[in-house]
Amino acid sequence: MHRGKGDAPWRDHLKDEEIQRLETIERRVEMKNKALEELLAERHKIMRRAIARRRRAG
Repeated sequence: MHRGKGDAPWRDHLKDEEIQRLETIERRVEMKNKALEELLAERHKIMRRAIARRRRAG
């Protein structure tokens, strides 16, 4: 496991199985964050369309 910016010093004391589990968890968190970003972007697009519709109706 590479130590990147912001990694905590406790990571130097992980056992091999903990490293593997942590890597799995971090990949899952990254995927969920990406999915959340996509959902938020879609919500924003819908909101912008509704605002434009309201302005045209107004």
